[in-house]
Order: sequence, then structure tokens, then C-alpha cells
Amino acid sequence: MSTLVRLVATALCWLLASIAIAQSTGSSFGGGDWSSGGGSSGGSSSGYSGSSGSSSSGVSYDDPNAIELPYWAQLLVFVAFIALLVGLFRLMTRLQSGGSKIDVALVQIALDARARAFVQTTLRNLGRTGDTLTALGRITLLKAAISALRSSRLAWIYAGSKSFDPMLPARAQAEFKRLADDARAGFQHELERAVDGKKTSTSAPEMRPAEHEGEGAVLVTILVAARTSVRDVRAMRADELDATLVQLAAIAPSQLVALEVVWTPATENDRMSTDELEKHYPTLTKLEGAVGGRVYCGSCRGPYAAELAKCPHCGAPAA
Repeated sequence: MSTLVRLVATALCWLLASIAIAQSTGSSFGGGDWSSGGGSSGGSSSGYSGSSGSSSSGVSYDDPNAIELPYWAQLLVFVAFIALLVGLFRLMTRLQSGGSKIDVALVQIALDARARAFVQTTLRNLGRTGDTLTALGRITLLKAAISALRSSRLAWIYAGSKSFDPMLPARAQAEFKRLADDARAGFQHELERAVDGKKTSTSAPEMRPAEHEGEGAVLVTILVAARTSVRDVRAMRADELDATLVQLAAIAPSQLVALEVVWTPATENDRMSTDELEKHYPTLTKLEGAVGGRVYCGSCRGPYAAELAKCPHCGAPAA
């Protein structure tokens, strides 16, 4: 009978562990200006009105030596001149905007309990006090967020990334929005949100950390769109990630099109173990030398997070 009771208790623990993520919290800040370099499509012709009349050409129709082009030839010259103006306008627009294509890059880093509280507090303060309305403010936020991550490098345990070839602005904007929405869809309660100069906040739901979650990890997502090429991250090694972060922090304000920084969980009592992290973010890769992830108890065979000192299901000490 005792064996049956223990199995039922273990099953209930597994069930609670599986639904804990449904109450997770998160916060975010960001913003962007996708219109920079777009220009006005009608401005090139505004200074050209009134020039199509032939009566002001200065040619006298009474002059027997004057040569008048046929109407179709005049129209052809006029159309060619308009096409030349439009081409020059587009060329100037591309030169001013640093090129027509935009690169999008996403980096995700999970940090363990050693840096969880520090990163959560730092990012929360940046979202509350930072300027998300201007390009200079957004690049300042990006640099500060990256600085917090790099200073906590020893706590990096999992990472993920997405890289793209430079894209036309419309496609880049759509891809950026999709990735930002995906990052914010990982939690139900967005406690704080700062975007394009607007800030919103809500109270965290009442929750208590569970034994199987331990001290918990935090997942930070940095998403950038820029008018410059961003290096692609292939190998999931700490030095590769660090080099990418350094490059992102070096982007000039004039090159930064949009920024999104998302982190979850966002409150002290909302914990996410590495077991839950692996289960709900399967695209993340464990970094070399990192401790974490799902292990199985040698006594009851229940799964739990590797960072715990004992099995939360039966209490047996971790191997």
C-alpha cells in the first residue's frame, strides 16, 4: 500500500511541476523606428510641377529657323526626365539610410541562481527608467542590458540564437515582430512593459516557490534589428556568445532600427528550474561545463532539476 501511495504522490508532484510554468511571469522593454530612411514617395515631383508647358520654352513659333519636336517626342523626353529624378531620389535615400537591407539577430541566454536576482533587478530598473523612444536611448538600454549579461558570464547555463541574412525592411519588420511575439508568449503575466516611450505595469499574481523549482533560473532574450551585418552564432559556446554581445553593443544609434529585451520569470517568487527550462524551451542548448537540466532519481525514478541537493519527490539525496 505504501508503494502505491508513494507512486500517487510522485505522479502528483510531476503534474504540479508540469503546470507550474503556466503561472510564469515576464517583463520586457524595447522600441524602434522602421520609417527611418523611407522618405516620402511624392516629394520628388513636387518641385517639378509647371515645367511641362511648352509655351514657356523661349522658342518663338514665328521664327522660321526654330525646330519644334513632335508631341510624342516631347512626352518621351518628359517621362525620361521624371524617371531620372526618381532614380536619383532613391539612390540618395539608400545612401542616407546606410543601405536598403536590415539584419535581424536574436540571442537567448539562461542564467542560474547565482545571477538570477541580479539580472532580474537590473533589467527591471532599465525598463522603468530607460528611454525607449529615441535611438540613443534604445542603444543605451542595449549596452546596459548586455553589460549585465556579460558581467554574469559565469552563471550562463543555456543559450540559443537565430541569425538571418540581411532582408528588405518590410520582411525584416515582420520577422522582428514574430520573434518578439514568440519571446513574450512564453509567459502569461507581463508585469512590466516599456515600449516607444510608453510604460505599463501590473501586479504579480500570488505564488510561492515550489521545492522542485529550487532557486530558479532566468531566461533573457535580446532581439535587434540593425542596418549593419550582425555576426551569425553557430557554436553554442560562451566565447561565441560573448563575441556576439560585444558586436551588438557596438552598433551605432543611427544603425539600430529596433530593440526588444524580454526576460522570464520577472518576480522573486516565480521560479523556473532547469528541468522546466529544458522542457519548455527545447531549442536552447546547454553550454559547455554548465550544470543543470533534467535528471532522474535513483530511488523513485522521478525527474527533477540537476541543481537540487535532493529529490523533491521522495527526498533521496542527489547522486
